[in-house]
Amino acid sequence: GPERIEARPCPPTMPRLHARLHRNLTSAYSTVAEEILGLILQSAVPTTLPDAPDDVPDFRRLPTNITLRNNTNVTTKEVLQDVQQFASNATVESFGWAVLTHLALAAIIIAVFEGIRERHPLVYSANAFGYPAALKFVPSRFGWVRASMVMKQKQIVHSVGLDAAMMLDFLVNFRNAAFVIGMSMCLILAPLNYYFGNGSAGSDQIAYITIENTKAGGWLDWLHAIAVWGVVIGLQFQIGKKCNKFLHYRFSWLEREIPKLRANTIMVTGIPPELQSDRKLAEFFNQVFLGGDAVQSAYVTRNTQELQPLWAKLRDARESLSEAEATLKANKADEARPMIGLSCFGLTGKVDSIEHYTKLIEELEPKVEEAREKVKEDVANGREGAYFCSGFVTFHHHIYREVALNLRTLYKDRDLLIREDPPEPKDIVWSGVCRSARSHTMSTLLGYALLAGLLFAYTPTVIAITSVAERVDMGALQSYWQGLAPTVGLTIMTSCLPTFLLMIINACGLLRSETEIQHKLQIFYFWFLVFLVLLAAAFAQDLYGFTIKFLINPWHLFSLMAKRMPSATNFYMNLLVVDWSTDAMQLIRLPVFFKFNFYKRIYSEKEAKAHSEPEDQDYY
Repeated sequence: GPERIEARPCPPTMPRLHARLHRNLTSAYSTVAEEILGLILQSAVPTTLPDAPDDVPDFRRLPTNITLRNNTNVTTKEVLQDVQQFASNATVESFGWAVLTHLALAAIIIAVFEGIRERHPLVYSANAFGYPAALKFVPSRFGWVRASMVMKQKQIVHSVGLDAAMMLDFLVNFRNAAFVIGMSMCLILAPLNYYFGNGSAGSDQIAYITIENTKAGGWLDWLHAIAVWGVVIGLQFQIGKKCNKFLHYRFSWLEREIPKLRANTIMVTGIPPELQSDRKLAEFFNQVFLGGDAVQSAYVTRNTQELQPLWAKLRDARESLSEAEATLKANKADEARPMIGLSCFGLTGKVDSIEHYTKLIEELEPKVEEAREKVKEDVANGREGAYFCSGFVTFHHHIYREVALNLRTLYKDRDLLIREDPPEPKDIVWSGVCRSARSHTMSTLLGYALLAGLLFAYTPTVIAITSVAERVDMGALQSYWQGLAPTVGLTIMTSCLPTFLLMIINACGLLRSETEIQHKLQIFYFWFLVFLVLLAAAFAQDLYGFTIKFLINPWHLFSLMAKRMPSATNFYMNLLVVDWSTDAMQLIRLPVFFKFNFYKRIYSEKEAKAHSEPEDQDYY
């Protein structure tokens, strides 16, 4: 090509030059390098450029010299060296700022927690009451650390229950596993990548310790594959060992804690119309056991579609009246009676809360009683539609229960009379239980459609927030911004995601118990994180192209991931650092802390604690 490009007023071929340089930089340098290259080339105004094939692997066909507007002559090599050096410094500096910032935030949060925990023992140490061996460390500075470490598993189970104890055990064991894996990677693989890599990481000094610095298909790549399988096998062994320990606690709990009534009961869903009554369902299961007297009682859920909304309004009105009366008692003055607006913008004025809710309760109570009597009348008269398609069957002995639960063929249609373990009575979600079979099927399809829509709507939003955070120029604070903004934005969005998932699950009535909802939420949230954090972060710059290639040939997914994900190691490292401060934030229990202090103004501390807990179940 020409040896020199003179500066001219019009830049018709500027996009072509930037495209060539951009294409060669994309595979080797970070986004910072691409942006800085664009800024440098904005001052160069070339007018001619020889045609070059799209697959040019280097810069041999590009102009040797570039003349800038200030009449400075620079070579293309010098420009690239400056960009490489800037990208290297910017990447290291951004990561350093991220580490320092989140370490400082975590230290500040722990100091704040240490300052407020002694003033609010009901918020931060209520579960420790009754355990002097643990409490004797609490008054000392950071005594809670040692107190939590000396607690035995049986004490934790007795204090907070088996589920919470197993959750704590899960966190402790995987903390230990993460430490062992992390130290192995840092002491073995990182030095090997740094000293024996082929330099494919370019100017990104942080990436020199990662797989991005290895030769594709080289011996280091095979060593990484062996390390991955070592991690998988090691974790499987540890999980199996912990499962055996959990089963010991589980069997002990079943023998000691589970009520006899629940131990002899099964939940039945998909009850056909000809069996939808207490008597017919009991007779059917007695016939299963050759006409014996196996069934103690049977209960088919009633059709309460009219009763449920009225009861919900009555319950909310009673809770609001209780809160208004507590507020009045706290004010201790008749002129300071609590008021409530009847419209969203207060256009109709405000009325006395106590009088309003008292009148509302007086109106709703006879309606609820009338709807309840109507349900009883429909059941007594055997009217069609008086029952839903789910119910409970209690047997005289748990052996009958186990046999009925494990029979493969119980009805001519295998999709009907599905037997399950019954949830805890207070854990039942009646909106999911009291639903017809057709309604449940339609709600399930609608729920999965909404989940798919949420994924397609959430993905571009997350990518847009991450991209905008990366492209905003903060001047002297750019390195600080670059290390924090993209990962913090992603963390905030993924933290809000469980709320949307739970809204869909509850709105569609997909599940029948709170425990089942939490389990399903964990599964959905896991796969959303796999897509949003792992895949979307790696393919954010060309998500459309990745999607097209995947749809054309899904088997190319692994090769595409192998090419693109190593280049996103810096993003994942910054994301890991963000978790230091977000995990420390959970110590303070901010939502519970604020709600407790709010309700404490109108209730006693014990009542305020009951109103402020538990934590947000969709997030935790």
